Amino acid sequence: MKPIIILKYLSFFLLFILGSFLFAFYFKWRIDPAQTGKAFIIIAGSLMTCWIGVGFLSILISRKLVFKKNDNFNFYNPFQLAINGYLHNEIGTEKAKKFKTAFSLVAFPLFFILVFLFFKITDYYEDYQLENFGQNKEIKIEKILWDKGGQRAFFNFEFEGNKINKIKYSDDSLKVGQKAEIIFSANNPYIIKWKSEILNKKIN
Repeated sequence: MKPIIILKYLSFFLLFILGSFLFAFYFKWRIDPAQTGKAFIIIAGSLMTCWIGVGFLSILISRKLVFKKNDNFNFYNPFQLAINGYLHNEIGTEKAKKFKTAFSLVAFPLFFILVFLFFKITDYYEDYQLENFGQNKEIKIEKILWDKGGQRAFFNFEFEGNKINKIKYSDDSLKVGQKAEIIFSANNPYIIKWKSEILNKKIN
């Protein structure tokens, strides 16, 4: 395989993976799980972008595994793999079957590993922010709604001239107009937890 083709695969992999990570990272604390419609769009978009990036790297690894030193084929991308008959015409039926098997064995574990790492990184970042920049704040519950996930509490607060709106699943005991305590990061005010969540975590 020509070095320029390897560079293309690695470049597209990094481009899509970084894009999906930054997109999901930016919205992780701005879109709450309670906002099911918006959350679905963000999650689906991030996962699809990540999958495309995984596809590029998986093609590169699969070509190395299947074709080894006899790889004289041109650059092809994950979108072309979805076209019926494309690989069969390009590399032959037998090699296409081997390639697709290798691709599946590489792509799916890699995808789940990257998703797992994303949540580990964001969990660490969230804990770090609240531990090092956390501030207590008393808020008032503006509205309460229910869905299958439980009770959703709507509230907002002012921070450095900005109004932070938030929707969080809450304890069933909270009522409209009732005051509650939160902890938010002064470095990223969209990172918010109920104070009771922090206390319960420390106890456990």
